[in-house]
Amino acid sequence: MTAPISNGVATFSTQALPAGTYTVAARYGDDTTNAASQSQGISVAITSETSNLQLNLNVYSADTGAPTATSPSSAAYGSKYVLDATPYGNTEGLAKGNPATGRVTFSYGSTQLATVTLNSEGTASYALTSSALTPGTYSLTASYSGDGSYNASSSSQTITITKALLTGGLTAPVNGAVWQATATSMAVAVQVLGYGYGAFPTGTITIAMNGTSIGVYPLTPVDGLSYKGEVSTGAGLGVNASQVGAGNSATFTASYSGDRNFAAAGPFTATVSVAEPATAAFILTTNGNNR
Repeated sequence: MTAPISNGVATFSTQALPAGTYTVAARYGDDTTNAASQSQGISVAITSETSNLQLNLNVYSADTGAPTATSPSSAAYGSKYVLDATPYGNTEGLAKGNPATGRVTFSYGSTQLATVTLNSEGTASYALTSSALTPGTYSLTASYSGDGSYNASSSSQTITITKALLTGGLTAPVNGAVWQATATSMAVAVQVLGYGYGAFPTGTITIAMNGTSIGVYPLTPVDGLSYKGEVSTGAGLGVNASQVGAGNSATFTASYSGDRNFAAAGPFTATVSVAEPATAAFILTTNGNNR
């Protein structure tokens, strides 16, 4: 480490020395007038300093995976959450040349989640599983163990997880469909989408025609996906056009009951009509020559 001489004095400062005991000496490299020289060493003890711990909760969209917020006060169930903790000294702040070492323990309430070693930049990260944070209010805490340069410290923040909203609708019948008067066992089906990082939505779907319940059905996964569910009345359990009546229309609704993680949703609606049956026309003609 070198420093220029100004008015016969050279000054050098650094914040990069970890805690410990050092022997510090100065050596002058000479010039045209003065010969090189070196001072006697002096002992310098650097003690650990008080640290702060910056804790961020990064929230990522369950739909796209893109970041949506940092340390929000609330987030919907099923989002992806990543905790970042960075300890730093009071003197130099986060823009430091001597990253902390050691480990950070993440927890919420009395539940310990994980202990993570700080990386080369002095940050520890932990990805929370979405199922770990069901709707409710949580106090998330990060505790830094300390090292030779920085004392232990901790930080916490509170987040409220709200119930997620399902999206979707009736996939059968199609809104505006026209049924023939002779149609039978017409399926009524609904498909809903939850959030890709959460648990599969439980609860039930109530299907009704013109306000009268057809049945109450549990959701079943689509293609093995934990966030996509469906209900179908199925063949033989569907609706006959005769129940609507030729020339009439019917409105089908599907309503989700909600569960621990998902809010009630719907009603999703679709309206169908039943065509009038075709009629045959007969024309009677006579021959004027007949007597």
